[in-house]
Amino acid sequence: MTKAFALTLALGFSLATFARSEDAMRQEDAHEHGAGHAEIVVQDGQLLAEFHLTGADVLGFGRPTTPEQEEQADAAKTLLMQPGSVLILPEAANCNVATASVDLESEDDSNHSEFHVVIEAPCGAPDALTHLDFSLFKTLQALHDLDVDYVIGDDASEAKLSPEQTRLKLR
Repeated sequence: MTKAFALTLALGFSLATFARSEDAMRQEDAHEHGAGHAEIVVQDGQLLAEFHLTGADVLGFGRPTTPEQEEQADAAKTLLMQPGSVLILPEAANCNVATASVDLESEDDSNHSEFHVVIEAPCGAPDALTHLDFSLFKTLQALHDLDVDYVIGDDASEAKLSPEQTRLKLR
């Protein structure tokens, strides 16, 4: 990732987060089951998508504490890194996933955990990136709401997606 692109991402996320209402930020901090959060940036032919999902929505329990649950968490990480399990990009945009990573972060003082999914994809025809389809709702049946902050070039906005509304229109 270039230094300029990294700065653009940081600025974009800062603007998107700042633009969100105080109420929405309080709800996010409440660790709500069935709800996730995503940040999307499209800049200079690059797409970066970050997802924050509760362990309960991904695993069916808060935090892995047994070897069997650790195996389930590892299997979930593998699944979330599979192409098309989280996000489907328009073919015309000619995007190729360069990096996909999944981390599981646990809170030491509680039974909560969070999956952090990051997808980076350079796009050969970024102007054709008119929408994103979130297949995440099919992958994770427990997910009912996804708050999305997104930055496309100089424009920042937000959307709320659900199993009934899985497409985010960008342009």
